[in-house]
Amino acid sequence: MSRSSAAFDPLGLRPDKVAPDLWPMLDGDPAARLEAIVVAEVDLDELLAGLPSEVTVEHRYRLINSISVTARADALLALTRLPMVRSIESVRPVSALPQT
Repeated sequence: MSRSSAAFDPLGLRPDKVAPDLWPMLDGDPAARLEAIVVAEVDLDELLAGLPSEVTVEHRYRLINSISVTARADALLALTRLPMVRSIESVRPVSALPQT
């Protein structure tokens, strides 16, 4: 049974914290290295201090209380168990809106 179809997860994973477009990537190969945005429920410094060593911080976004990270899919899934993590979002391209 895939994690996404489990009604109760004995491991304590919280799929509700994961953006819907990111979930299929996390539910695939656990060793796949992925980029993600982790939104903190707590002060950003507290989140940074509590991250496991296998999660690499790429950038801090203090304005939105978030960090961009690179980690294996299984490590990102493990972050959903942490109360200090509000959500995990996929990294998407950003472009400027055309000026009118």
